[in-house]
Amino acid sequence: MQLASSIATFFLLASSVNAFDVKSLSAEERSALSAKLDAWKASQHGQVSLNRNYHTEDMDLDDQLQRFGTSLEIVARLNAQEKHATFTVDNQFGLMTSEEFAEFVRASGLINPKNALESANVTSSSVGIASGTIDWTTSGCVAAPKNQASCGSCWAFSAVGTVESAFCLANARQLTLFSEQQVTSCAGQHGCSGGWPSAAMKYLANSGICTGADYPYISGQTTNTETCSDNNCAHTPLSISNVVDINTEDGIEKALSITPVSICLQAGNDAFKYYKSGVISSNCGTTVDHAVIAVGYGNDNLPYFKVKNSWGTGWGENGFFRIQRGVGGVGMCGLAQFSSYPVISSSQCGPVRSDTDYSGYDLSSSPGQPADCCSKCSSTSGCVAYSWYQGTCYLKSGVGSAVSKAGVISSVLKSSNQCQQAEQNTDYSSGNDIVTIQSSQGDCCALCLQNNDCNAYSWYVGYCSLKRGRSNVTQKSGVVSSRVYRCGALERGVDYAGNDISQVAGAAPEDCCAICRQTSGCGAFSWNNYNGGTCYLKSSKGATSSNSGVVSATL
Repeated sequence: MQLASSIATFFLLASSVNAFDVKSLSAEERSALSAKLDAWKASQHGQVSLNRNYHTEDMDLDDQLQRFGTSLEIVARLNAQEKHATFTVDNQFGLMTSEEFAEFVRASGLINPKNALESANVTSSSVGIASGTIDWTTSGCVAAPKNQASCGSCWAFSAVGTVESAFCLANARQLTLFSEQQVTSCAGQHGCSGGWPSAAMKYLANSGICTGADYPYISGQTTNTETCSDNNCAHTPLSISNVVDINTEDGIEKALSITPVSICLQAGNDAFKYYKSGVISSNCGTTVDHAVIAVGYGNDNLPYFKVKNSWGTGWGENGFFRIQRGVGGVGMCGLAQFSSYPVISSSQCGPVRSDTDYSGYDLSSSPGQPADCCSKCSSTSGCVAYSWYQGTCYLKSGVGSAVSKAGVISSVLKSSNQCQQAEQNTDYSSGNDIVTIQSSQGDCCALCLQNNDCNAYSWYVGYCSLKRGRSNVTQKSGVVSSRVYRCGALERGVDYAGNDISQVAGAAPEDCCAICRQTSGCGAFSWNNYNGGTCYLKSSKGATSSNSGVVSATL
């Protein structure tokens, strides 16, 4: 214990005086350093480093000791300097030099296309520090951090992970793991030599995406981009209507109220190389070299963004890190310059079920891709579901039994999540506001459906205000507003008897849905036009009876 304390003190002193030199160690200090190095090499971190060729067995011992000793020295300096984060050599980068790590990250390959955002001069008014906490990792729509390994595909992991989460949030929070290999190999960018997240999302908007199981990631092991072979798997249609670019911290905060966000920052530095936990608040530049995913924000003595990385779960806080927000300019480590997220439109069909066939109940069949099957079904009388297999859409009048069959994907038509007819020159004014975000009018409904609390919106001159419901209706020129219905199919002329919780005013059945969704214990409602419209909130559906003028539905 005394020897370990002595060697730790040596590195702390060395970091404040001169660069570490293994040749200056005493025999006792060299022995202690060798023991630390051997323990690291035997650990999981050391084995990952060896398997990824971050170090090799035939490296000269003095070289290894020099590298590891320098790492320990830098960690001691960082831990002495940083008040809000801790650093360690206990990750896969312990034997890389700082220069090698910077090159490793640069090789992760952010290649900015000409149509990407230019770095903006962000003013203090666009910084913003939102109060409260958002953490999408608790939603069931953020997959565990993956590992890009020895391929410059951070841009693909950032794009795919952001799309995974947005698609999950728009589809009943059912998480499907998508293929980073497809994007790396097929997106028309530079594969393991780089790319750009928003460009990858635009590719996915047109192509759809295979699951990770059907098209697994191998470039991290081969270090090659690999030839595109996405014809061998079914493409899930994503219904991406737009990819929104952001270049302010305030914009990132607002977008995070809707969905996780792809961000770019500078990570090729010692702060990221040795990060263990806490909030990064210094020791980085602003020239971006790495793409990641912001999954939330909060405050832990410092306001921070919570971010998902692509270096595996053995790095940082189980693969995540936190970084200071609200610093102004281009943000800490340049994070405010280039961010983006996809807008997932409300599909007429529910979540796609991979390797599942709805047997029987066939109406018709016709050639098409999976993206075509939903529109074919919605425009075909009597169709309620489809199965797709090897280039053919099989339209169904019923779901029947769902059976496992490799390569088949199936889905059913939705009876909910419907955007209502827009009210022109009408504002759902003060109250019930969730967030206001820059958006086209056409994206407002999809953005609302990506936020679980949203049941309505108002749009005005380029900004969409998401709302918990329709209230305080006023006339205002240029404002477009709409309810967003998110309950089960409306049963007209049907009354749900009993199980009453309360009754409240509601101008239309769609308002009852919004109120029920916000009321604890509510599972259904009935509506009639009594007193200008009344919602009867119920704990469950219960017995039904015919009653003209009554409209009912379940959540």
